[in-house]
Amino acid sequence: MKKILVGIDFTEADQTLLDVVKPLAKAQGASITLIHSTPPMAQWVGCYLAFVHEDILERKEEAKVFQEKLDAMQATLVEDGFTADTALIEAHPGPGIVKYATEHGYEQIAVGTHSKNMIERALLGSSADHVVRKSTAPVLVVPTMT
Repeated sequence: MKKILVGIDFTEADQTLLDVVKPLAKAQGASITLIHSTPPMAQWVGCYLAFVHEDILERKEEAKVFQEKLDAMQATLVEDGFTADTALIEAHPGPGIVKYATEHGYEQIAVGTHSKNMIERALLGSSADHVVRKSTAPVLVVPTMT
């Protein structure tokens, strides 16, 4: 069975992305994996020399919330007749999605792109841009305009 990895960021853009991916998955008989990437802990603690206990607890709570959201999205896909699963990873989104796709043998990646101008992309970077440049699997980029 073919597998499509779908980057989820918990914005309204997710529905736009899934509206494009679902017919594609159905036509290909592909399963869908919803992936969300949280920044590494080191990014959150900044200059701390050691992780603060409260930061770690907060991250665990965030992870629970993110997993619950992914599970709800997965349940909706399953109700709609799709084979679906989820992945919650700790990595920068672009590199994390590419690495996960490579390690788990995905035939296609789908990501949304927010309407950022060239200056915003240059200053802030773009997960979708990274995935397009670095992935060995075909990448579907869906403009989401949020």
